[in-house]
Amino acid sequence: MIYVSKEKLDRDFERYSIDRWLNTTVSIMGKAAIPIFIIELIIAVAMQDKLQWWISMLIFAVLDFITPFIVCFSLIWINAGIKISKSAGGISAALKTSGTIKRSRPYFILIQNEICSDKVLAEAKRLAETANKQSYEYISSLCHLIGCHTLRCEFDEASACLEEMKKLPETDLISRNDHMIAILDYAMAKHDDDLFISAISEYADILNTLTERNPSAVPALLAIAAYEQMLYGNCENASQYLGWSMEYRLRMQKNGKFVNTPAASNLTKYNTAALLLDMAEVHIMCGDTERARQEVKMASENAEKLGIDIPPIFLRERERILERLTKI
Repeated sequence: MIYVSKEKLDRDFERYSIDRWLNTTVSIMGKAAIPIFIIELIIAVAMQDKLQWWISMLIFAVLDFITPFIVCFSLIWINAGIKISKSAGGISAALKTSGTIKRSRPYFILIQNEICSDKVLAEAKRLAETANKQSYEYISSLCHLIGCHTLRCEFDEASACLEEMKKLPETDLISRNDHMIAILDYAMAKHDDDLFISAISEYADILNTLTERNPSAVPALLAIAAYEQMLYGNCENASQYLGWSMEYRLRMQKNGKFVNTPAASNLTKYNTAALLLDMAEVHIMCGDTERARQEVKMASENAEKLGIDIPPIFLRERERILERLTKI
């Protein structure tokens, strides 16, 4: 079972926030400005026999101007390095997967705006066909394929890729993580509850430490935890988890004091719409059909704003929920 603590999620979510790091650093530099100026003035006066004091102060002024930029850029790189290392399961694993990440960059760019279009599927197939079948890059490419086929409701193709993936070893954290993602994506989309529960049990160690390694995974983890709670009939817990998931999604899209968040991609908008459908299903389970209808309406409005073909899995799930509401 997935264990959820709001306090822990908040702590993990903020731990590697670059905006928080920069805010803390700027605050420290601001408080240190006057003491540093006094020290620099004392040093300049003490060095008058070697260098005129105003020249020393000019040099210090240039250094004071440059240093914050160097510190801030360094923090950004350190922050990114820590996130990648934690997510991959260590520095060696991060170095091992760096080539795969670079190789998959065109796919990730495409999926942000086209989600599961023919172009995205073609790129995922290209990655799988050109991958070294004995390396992590093949596992990664199969994971992309399974996700894309699932969004397109091509479950036979997704199942075939999943069977191929099961033949590959789970030798480290990053490969186990991709196996887990592929299985859970497929199980939740297909409503294969036995497969879902089996995966939760097998990968409990990864799921319960996921947000410590990857804070941006908080919304996704909560959606998975909500699905699990629904299977056990705990509709109130499921509703609460989905509410938190939406909260964190909105926080991720909000500009920070020092870092501007890019405009929401189609994938981000779609994930919000899909989450609203999940909320509708939970409200049906809780007996609040009016709230469920409102969530379906908001989900549809969000999906229609994509400007591309709505992923088939969304249309399938919406139809399934509307049928339940009609029967009620």
